[in-house]
Amino acid sequence: MNIATRCLFGGALLGAGLASNANAGEIPAFTINDALEITDLGSSSDYGDYTYSYGSMSIDTWNFTVLSDSWVALDILSYEFFETGFDSSLWLFHNDGQEFSYGGNYIDWNDDYDLDDDYNGSVDEYDSFIERFLKAGEYTVAVAYYSVNIDEVNDGNSQSGTIYGPSGDGDPLSGQYQLDFYGDIALVPAPTTLALLSLAGLTATRPRR
Repeated sequence: MNIATRCLFGGALLGAGLASNANAGEIPAFTINDALEITDLGSSSDYGDYTYSYGSMSIDTWNFTVLSDSWVALDILSYEFFETGFDSSLWLFHNDGQEFSYGGNYIDWNDDYDLDDDYNGSVDEYDSFIERFLKAGEYTVAVAYYSVNIDEVNDGNSQSGTIYGPSGDGDPLSGQYQLDFYGDIALVPAPTTLALLSLAGLTATRPRR
């Protein structure tokens, strides 16, 4: 497994725990700003203001630790905010070192959600959101576009699916997103980067499968 270390953009405040469900405007424990890479675009067709393209996109996975039994929220900000038409999905797993599977380490999945649950300013239901009470331990969250399956999450890359984007803006069909983590949680740094934490600040590890 190749571990890529990424510096975080945005908040890097630890210990913003949730005694109960978090509220809108609460400061996230940490924030990741990144984008899924489009590896192939097949056919496209225009419908009104949007282009529907059929192709492949990478899938990001991030490891984190829940420090105490508590409510944790994972909130995507993307669809309208970055104007890329990225219809995200979130997958949550126990990080047990095994392949992701429904019968084993799978916990939850979300594609669209009720805007009343939003914490970070999303204005479109296409942004994904998960809130769960989790036991202290190690977890992985995967960021993908909406139509992937669990085999593609294991692969780290989708084979096919639909990517939305505004029409008339060239090719803005990227997976740009902001992922905010709320709870008594911390990102898991790669072992070789522990010595760099004091120089570079908080870092995140992305397993590339």
